[in-house]
Amino acid sequence: MEYASKKKKLIKIENQSSRGNAPFILHSKKFQNDFSLVVFDQLQSNKEDWLKLIPDNIFFSFPFLEMIEHTPPKGIKPLYAILSQNDKQIAVLSLQLKDIDLSESMNFNEGFKKENAIQRFGTAVRKKAAGIAKFTTLICGNVLLTGEYGFHFADNTILYKDQFNIIEKSLDTIVQLLSKNGYPCGPVLMKDYYKDKEFSLNNLESKFTEFAVQPNMILNIRDEWNEFGDYLSSMKSKYRVRAKRAFKKLGEDVVKQEMTIEDIELNEQKLFDLYMETASEADFNLFTLPVNYFSLLKKQLGDKIKVVSYILDGKIIGYYTILFNTEYMEAHYLGYDKSKNAARQIYLNMLYDLIKEGIDASVDKIQFARTALEIKSSVGAVPYDMLVYLKHKSTWKNKLVPRLLGFMVPDKEWVPRSPFK
Repeated sequence: MEYASKKKKLIKIENQSSRGNAPFILHSKKFQNDFSLVVFDQLQSNKEDWLKLIPDNIFFSFPFLEMIEHTPPKGIKPLYAILSQNDKQIAVLSLQLKDIDLSESMNFNEGFKKENAIQRFGTAVRKKAAGIAKFTTLICGNVLLTGEYGFHFADNTILYKDQFNIIEKSLDTIVQLLSKNGYPCGPVLMKDYYKDKEFSLNNLESKFTEFAVQPNMILNIRDEWNEFGDYLSSMKSKYRVRAKRAFKKLGEDVVKQEMTIEDIELNEQKLFDLYMETASEADFNLFTLPVNYFSLLKKQLGDKIKVVSYILDGKIIGYYTILFNTEYMEAHYLGYDKSKNAARQIYLNMLYDLIKEGIDASVDKIQFARTALEIKSSVGAVPYDMLVYLKHKSTWKNKLVPRLLGFMVPDKEWVPRSPFK
């Protein structure tokens, strides 16, 4: 891992976005089986090639990625790569250089008072260790999202295990290219891959270590749910009573309103504050969204994003955002007033409203992402196990890094619920 010696580089990435900086385009020599790469930090420089190769998915799209490129969260530098074999372009990689400081990313205060003496000792040790754990990581994927958004092969006949092997060799090459051009990085992280793939790391000569992270919570929309009432009717009695109680607690004095771009711009500080209030509950946060994230997203994506606010006495007490992808709906970031949540059950109402939005939009499924696993399962979402793959170019550090992260971010137990008949 990179410690104090890389402090200057951490600061450089922290304060840097691609706008206003000279672009770089790096070309690799050919490597295994006549593969080659072009690596770049401004999407515009290879726009036509990128658009030819990407899938029909918002999170690989030019507007979404360019928005993050121009206004990245602190400590993130977006990068891109196009992979060729025998001079034919076959795949894209969506990458991020991320400065990770575990002492900033981990929340040691939440629930500390509830811990017993042994748990408190463990927390104190993790806190001490986090203070020295600072490193620059190359991420294949997107830290802002939950899901497989790190690479895409235009040729879908290539088996996944072969894709993985090709991407690993590509990432090794990219690390070398970046290091030679002033962007040294330590660990390499392949982020968020579903566990149910017919694939095993044991069958590959890979230096990655595989470990599990919290699952993606997904609600599959049933064919018979033509309206929200059908969803409620499919629930067990106690869960249906719970839903109706939540609606009543929210109250008729709370007004739900879809926000225009003007509404978002006028209230973006409030939206950010509510996002931060909600994000502070998480045990682990790798980043903080920019204050103007939602207005930028609305400008770039138009009707593909929806922001809905909950207003009480003229003040926003909560909101959620939706991204409409080709076949599914993404429950994106949200925020709510924690002081009013218990009495009004704002968060639970948001989950029901998101489900109503999905049914009305006739999507196949709703991706709720990770966190708050139990309450999401109580409305019908089911966990899809996810894995990440981590390695370091240094052999001994390669053995240390996954153990350190496993120690720093222990598993959390939760009880899955089953609300349907």
